[in-house]
Amino acid sequence: MDNKEIQEPAKNKDIVTVISETDESTEPSSRFSRRRFIRSAAISSPILLSIKSPSAWAGGYNSSCSITSCMSGNASHPQGCQAPPKKPDYWDKCLRGKKEYESVRNELNKHGCYHSTAFHSIFSHNMDRWKRNQQVCKDWKYKVNVRMSDDPSLLQAIGGDTCNLYVQFKHVDRKKSKITVNLLGHNAPGFHKNLLCGYFNGVFHPTPVNYICDSNTVRNAFILALNSSIEHILRDLDRGWFRSSNTKKYAQHMSKLGKDLNTWDDYWNY
Repeated sequence: MDNKEIQEPAKNKDIVTVISETDESTEPSSRFSRRRFIRSAAISSPILLSIKSPSAWAGGYNSSCSITSCMSGNASHPQGCQAPPKKPDYWDKCLRGKKEYESVRNELNKHGCYHSTAFHSIFSHNMDRWKRNQQVCKDWKYKVNVRMSDDPSLLQAIGGDTCNLYVQFKHVDRKKSKITVNLLGHNAPGFHKNLLCGYFNGVFHPTPVNYICDSNTVRNAFILALNSSIEHILRDLDRGWFRSSNTKKYAQHMSKLGKDLNTWDDYWNY
């Protein structure tokens, strides 16, 4: 590790809270680049090899196919049903108990997804324990600070409010050296909404929804992006490069994943 030490603030020697900055990037990604990102992640990482079907990388949709008709058995060719991915407002209505979405809602319930289910219980379960990555940095350990982070219900998350996800870092020797970084906030607007919408579409992949991957792959992609963000910060801490003004840089993995999962806007805005 560099001899350069992290400077602690004068007002609070126990914690450095990093305040998110506004993300000014508005450049859209194409449908194909998103698929390429998810696909390359699935190929390169062992934890992302749970893709059910190669049809995820196809682009054909059947406009006459719907999730409800397929789930109820009323579809004329249920095995070949290829509906486009659904937008957040579809899942919002489903979680709110609309009767016409009952069969879809029942399937989500089988996966532990209810309107009141907490976000962290699905995506970041057991991440609130201190861990170390000694291959990257020997002097700092980390955990997701669940108490500081927002933990919306699935119904709240699909509504698209900007949420915070705080990761805390603590020096293994200097017990009072703590740093807390927000990996979301204004640097990744709508992340929870996109992640959850991708997860729900993945529950019904590869049929009746032709999405880019299944729900397990979406969750594993979240873990991969979170770990990549953490490793980025650990490297900067190890080299003495960490700066609170770099919050946008540390959120880039999460921000990119949120955008890459959003393929529904490509279809419905086409």
